[in-house]
This record gives sequence, structure tokens and C-alpha cells, in this order.
Amino acid sequence: MPSPWKKVTYLAVSGLTEVGFAAGSLLLVISHQGRGVVDLASGNVLARDRQETGAWFDAARRAALGIGPLDGTWIGVCGLAGGHLPGATADGWQARASGDGVTVSAAGRQPLVASESEEMRAFGFSPDGTTFIIATSPGLAIYRREDERQ
Repeated sequence: MPSPWKKVTYLAVSGLTEVGFAAGSLLLVISHQGRGVVDLASGNVLARDRQETGAWFDAARRAALGIGPLDGTWIGVCGLAGGHLPGATADGWQARASGDGVTVSAAGRQPLVASESEEMRAFGFSPDGTTFIIATSPGLAIYRREDERQ
């Protein structure tokens, strides 16, 4: 049986530093050039600003103020400031860093092996377990699976 994980897209994000999952299927992406909001289902960038610094980032709390559809909402982030994304889903998928990337696996299922030659900032699952991301300094890889629990 093939892996249910399919790559949605790879987004070039020069200088990516942090990421954080938000409500629905949205991801806040922080870089040295500002913030962006990505729709994880489509891979589309929904909002972007180029404000490099400001009161919108709180490294001590590992949180950033959203923009666009997340305007006014503080989102927990991880990356260079520390922290981590969920490494497992409720239905048994687990993500583990391997020598040259990340392996996503579950008992009795075909694993996803995602190679990555760049330094990882963060990797992990969305809160609902249907999306997996790998964030590196130059970009963001988004993988999704069909909801097999239905």
C-alpha cells in the first residue's frame, strides 16, 4: 500500500526562522524578511508582510502576532527560538529525524521518507494530524494525507 502522504508544495522562504500552526489549516511562517500565512491545503500564500522586526515577535513566549486572516492573534511558533511541533498524531503516525531528513511512519503503513539537505528549523504535524511540514532555512515542504479516520 503506498504512503498516504502526498507533497502539496515546496515554498521557497529565504531566511525562514519559525513556523506555527493556527486555526483551521493555516500556518504562520516567520523569516528574516517578515511574516507570511500559508493555506496548508493548497499551499497558497494568503498574506505577506515585509516587516523584519517589531513588537509582533515575542521570543521569550515563542509567539508571533498573525497577519491577514490571523490578524490580531498570537500564534505559538517554533524554530530558531526553540520549541517543537507535534511529533505524533492521535492515530499513530510518528515523525523522527533521520540522517538526511525525516521519516514519517505508522505501524502497518508505508512510511514517508523526506530527504532534506538543509538545516531543519522545525518539523511536525498539524493539530488535526492531516498535515506534516518540514521547515528549513531556505523553504517549507508541506505534505497532506486524506483523513483515513472517516
